[in-house]
Amino acid sequence: MKTLQFTKEIKAPAQKVWSTLWNEPTYSQWTDAFNPGGGSKVESDWKVGGKTLFLDGKGNGMVSTIKIKNEPYHIVFEHLGEVIDGKEDTTSERVKSWAGSWKNTIFLKTMVLLNLKLLCR
Repeated sequence: MKTLQFTKEIKAPAQKVWSTLWNEPTYSQWTDAFNPGGGSKVESDWKVGGKTLFLDGKGNGMVSTIKIKNEPYHIVFEHLGEVIDGKEDTTSERVKSWAGSWKNTIFLKTMVLLNLKLLCR
């Protein structure tokens, strides 16, 4: 498994960074960096074990769940499948080959350090 790690120091309160990352309209603004013009959005009940969808402007994306949440300092998503043409797929062989990869976002209490860790199979 390959681990990708990105760290960025942001001089802002943790709650402000959290809100910027996960709320509209700022979620679609910062995700435009890797999905230009894509109109990305996140739909979630924000509960551990609940469903979270990371979607592009066409409604395609990933089905995930929150494994750990300590707002505004730490959240861990487990990616379970994908959404294509509005249909969720968590059982195909293609999805099973990568399901369970992690996206880990950690915030520290002082001068927020944003640490994104992606574990990819």
